[in-house]
Amino acid sequence: LTLPSHGLGVEDRVLLCSAHPQVTPERYEQLTKLLASVLDWEQIVALAERHEIVPLLSRYLHAVPLEMVPDTVRKTLAVLMRENLVRNLYLQQELLRVLAALNQAALPVMPLKGPWLSELLYGDVTLRMTGDLDLLVRPHDLEAAEQILQELGYRRGRPREHEEESYHYTFVSDDRRALPVTVELHWDIVRAHIARRDMAEVWSGATRGEWHGREIWTMAPPDLFLILCQNAAKDTFGFLKQLVDVALVIERWGATWSWAALAHTIRTARMRTRVYLTVSLTRQLLGSQVPADFLAAIRPPPGISWHVGQTLLRWRGGVLHTARADVGPPFNPILTLLWEDSWRGKVRHLRRLIFPSASYQARWTGQSPATSLWRRYPLWLSQVFGHFFRFLPHFGIRHTSNKSHCVEK
Repeated sequence: LTLPSHGLGVEDRVLLCSAHPQVTPERYEQLTKLLASVLDWEQIVALAERHEIVPLLSRYLHAVPLEMVPDTVRKTLAVLMRENLVRNLYLQQELLRVLAALNQAALPVMPLKGPWLSELLYGDVTLRMTGDLDLLVRPHDLEAAEQILQELGYRRGRPREHEEESYHYTFVSDDRRALPVTVELHWDIVRAHIARRDMAEVWSGATRGEWHGREIWTMAPPDLFLILCQNAAKDTFGFLKQLVDVALVIERWGATWSWAALAHTIRTARMRTRVYLTVSLTRQLLGSQVPADFLAAIRPPPGISWHVGQTLLRWRGGVLHTARADVGPPFNPILTLLWEDSWRGKVRHLRRLIFPSASYQARWTGQSPATSLWRRYPLWLSQVFGHFFRFLPHFGIRHTSNKSHCVEK
């Protein structure tokens, strides 16, 4: 592991060195050298919470000598770990309950992320922080799956008319439950106007198996890699945890698949920019080993979209120093537009931003889709401009010098 040094503080490098589920001798040696420095421990813990890798940091700091970590830090991490342990084990049991009901109805289902991914990639359900449960079903099974969730005590998190153009339906557990649980029932990974992997092809390459006695379908490793790249890009690389997911897939299966065939799939799906950015950042920050020929095959052409996107990503704070609030609008829609491979995709995305559907406007304005366009559209515009004006006072006071958080072509 060679940690980047340009533009990174020692606290950043402590975080990156700890971003792996296994405490390897090489990482341990580097970490002990870093811990010999004068550190801002409050910043380290805050970064780990912000990027949802507290369990990984805690595991590494637990391995080093006691005198290298202040007692207050150990106590803080212990509290956070207990909360994460309770949450993840509860979510695992809830996922098993939902899967059992779907199995009984003979509905094929793929777990996405959550406790399943934690065990698959991290080897421990408690090592990956999880906020909700994501399940992928075939489009024609949506109605039946929704009925099952309702029978299990879930209700819709949003009105149906607000999710007509989404890629998943949101369900929340009964308020009387010990811990609230959100289930996102997917039929796709991102919205239809964004270039993405064809879900029919993902299903055709999936295999049926078991997880804790429940029948599940598991997508092929190359598809899992692409879905996780899409997930990281969807959140505009605002969470280091998502890059760790990608790095672990590469580490586990990268030597077994055809990188040339994968590059062809990426070009066909028009996902070059998103995958190239994801893999390049994973290489830079986490040391992932990826063939140079693969990167050359998917490298997006240079142009104004690339340079504007990199400038905006750097100004926002790169990967490590992006505030959680900045992961969403206005950065997210702008970067998503810039990262479309084709001009047709850019125009499609821009048209959706300027003239969104009634359903999409309703979701963000709180109005019914049946509300008059003349009343609903001004509310939508006020939402859009409100996001931009909110950031104007902060313009120019961001981490513009942090080049290691962006990709140099």
